[in-house]
Amino acid sequence: AERRELRMRHGLWTDADLDTAERRAEAALRCWRLDDPVLSDPAVPVHARAEALLRQGRTGEAESLLAGCDDPDCLLVLAGVLEQRGAWADAAAALKRLEALAEAEAADAAALRRGAEAIRRRGTLEAVGADRWNMAAEWLGRARAMDRLDPEAPAIEGRLLVDRHNREEGVPALQQAIGL
Repeated sequence: AERRELRMRHGLWTDADLDTAERRAEAALRCWRLDDPVLSDPAVPVHARAEALLRQGRTGEAESLLAGCDDPDCLLVLAGVLEQRGAWADAAAALKRLEALAEAEAADAAALRRGAEAIRRRGTLEAVGADRWNMAAEWLGRARAMDRLDPEAPAIEGRLLVDRHNREEGVPALQQAIGL
């Protein structure tokens, strides 16, 4: 089971690893197979189904599906929906909620990654101070320390650095993510 989870996490799954609707949906999203029927299966988490709708440009349906979901993954997708609909202030507010979760003392690696991604995305919607960019970098460093094999932390770090016009450090971070 642990190896299966690692293969899924690193994008090296086999057909045998896709033994649940959730794993099949994750694979479909990562491969952009948005017409896969599993992405409309109620057994799949709401955030994954909403992400598929968002990627298809069906923002109204995605927003309806996300109504009432306070899961952090739902907030991240909701921010994308709101951004795509032009509700930038509401998108920024959703992203700030994710930042607040990352600021908690007991934040795990996933919360830290989401918080850093929230700052990166909020920076495309409104002015973000240098202190917040530095906080995102610190959170990613903490997330990396918690899990050295995590491919998401260097990917977020690379995008953040490239967004901040620091390709010299951003590209190697992205390459490291690909290597993981």
